[in-house]
Amino acid sequence: MNAMHIRMLRGRELSDAAALSDRIFREPGQSSMADAFPYIFSNAIRSVSYGAFDGDKLVSFFGLVPWVVRVGEARVQAFSIGSVCTDPASRGQGLASRILDEVIAFADRSGASLLFVSGSRSLYTRAHCCPFGRVRRYTISSDAASRLATSGAGGASVIVREAEPSDLFAMHAVAAAMPVRFETDVNGLGALMQAEAVASTMKAKQSVFVAEAAGEVQAFAVVAFRAERASVVEWAGPAETAAPLLAACAAMPEISALEVPVPMHETALRERLDASGATALDENNQGTVRILNAARLLRQLNPWLEGKTLEAEALSPEQLVAACFGRVDMDALESTAHAARSSREPIPLPYTGGIYFI
Repeated sequence: MNAMHIRMLRGRELSDAAALSDRIFREPGQSSMADAFPYIFSNAIRSVSYGAFDGDKLVSFFGLVPWVVRVGEARVQAFSIGSVCTDPASRGQGLASRILDEVIAFADRSGASLLFVSGSRSLYTRAHCCPFGRVRRYTISSDAASRLATSGAGGASVIVREAEPSDLFAMHAVAAAMPVRFETDVNGLGALMQAEAVASTMKAKQSVFVAEAAGEVQAFAVVAFRAERASVVEWAGPAETAAPLLAACAAMPEISALEVPVPMHETALRERLDASGATALDENNQGTVRILNAARLLRQLNPWLEGKTLEAEALSPEQLVAACFGRVDMDALESTAHAARSSREPIPLPYTGGIYFI
């Protein structure tokens, strides 16, 4: 038997990674993982993904994608892990843990302060990847949609329609105006919408809608339709335009309800949704996160923190993540309340289960 080697993938090995991922995650009729996750598998992008090799054969894979996360004027350097898979014949050898160790070391060397992980199983929690953030998931019925539609753009007429290719610059401007977001350029936004990563995983049909007010596109929503229900994958725009956009999507005759995740820092939209009578469930952000270096994180967040600090010396990794970003079950973590008092409101992060999902 050949010795296992763990290293970053090279060149055309990404096609082997996509084939392995397709065998593990995809069923007939679903798009290839290479199409759904271009930032992981495209040969046009410098890959930083890792794998384990038995000789020349790729037997385990970790997709790794770098991001800059904007929190106001702060620019936080981060990586996302996803499309993690191991050939069934090579399981039980601890390969995933070994690759994860290499990935964490690389991300730290690269100057990242956060490592987002799409999963939450013990492989990750043992490595101090913890639940984080708070998202309120609303279900908008047709009745709630009627009430939400009247909470719109200050009396201005809002026109909702399906997006066209010529809307890409406008949608990018809307996305770039969100204070808390994953940073991307106009081509990146178009590629991620085109990839349909979440919709293809759900075996759903994706459509993109825009809301126009005063003759300009001011909001957009990426919606996945499945049977009689639909889910908003990604949305952007000010609450006064996003609210009637979501109302119009929820009122479509082919669905009975529309689900939409709203991060807790998006207070203006939450207030409108709460007033509409939409049902709501609080949950953590998607997946888990590891703080790679707390001091580096605070340095990168300094423009948002405005000199404020976090007392973190006595906290476990899980408590530190909760103190920084909040989570649904804050009371279950000892000492976290003290840390949270020292750090103001939780640091906001964008929703990680949308088009930037890896």
